[in-house]
Amino acid sequence: MPSALANHARVITTLDEHGKSVFSTALPEEAERVSVQGGAAYFSLPYVTGEWPVDLNNDKDLERYEAFLAHPPGVTQQGGTVMRTVDFPPLSLSPMHRTVSLDFGIVTAGEIEVILDSGETRLLRVGDICVQRATMHAWKNPSKTEWGRMTFILAPAQDLEHKGHKIKDEVVEQCPRQRFMGRMDDIPVRPGPSLTNLDGRLTTRAVSSFSGHPISHL
Repeated sequence: MPSALANHARVITTLDEHGKSVFSTALPEEAERVSVQGGAAYFSLPYVTGEWPVDLNNDKDLERYEAFLAHPPGVTQQGGTVMRTVDFPPLSLSPMHRTVSLDFGIVTAGEIEVILDSGETRLLRVGDICVQRATMHAWKNPSKTEWGRMTFILAPAQDLEHKGHKIKDEVVEQCPRQRFMGRMDDIPVRPGPSLTNLDGRLTTRAVSSFSGHPISHL
């Protein structure tokens, strides 16, 4: 299913030889979008950094970003940051998942519902922000007709423990009958491989289906 949302510009600034601010021509201003699972969702990667603080000298960060476009990171990038957009088709639902990272998610088109494993939900509208702090969650587009888009900025977190238990990246097995609509107590949870270390094209399972768990349609 082709995304009904227009592609977005990615405008990057730099300095010219005189120290004046100019727009970089190193990359096209239109960010590439990649279809995953035959149009189940669309991803783009507006920017990635491989270290923090970022080294801007001699456009090193731009060179690193170009390398990431050729060999994309996993959901997060250890030691750096990932900016990603996701287009959700109508009535789509992501797997319940967690990465040990701090994620800022901003709705930029449509409405997106965030579902937690406690059963709590919030409906986010354009301009609303969700701060994910290494918690289990799923994303749902409840609209029957409209696409939704979120822009995410993800930063890795230090090792995390809760009441003596180490928190890890994980993905919940799909459970079609429950559709994540009620409490999650009896839904089996499978620890996933480290999503921060998976790489490959944006069309790989690491990003498109959260390590083998496809985006479903309600």
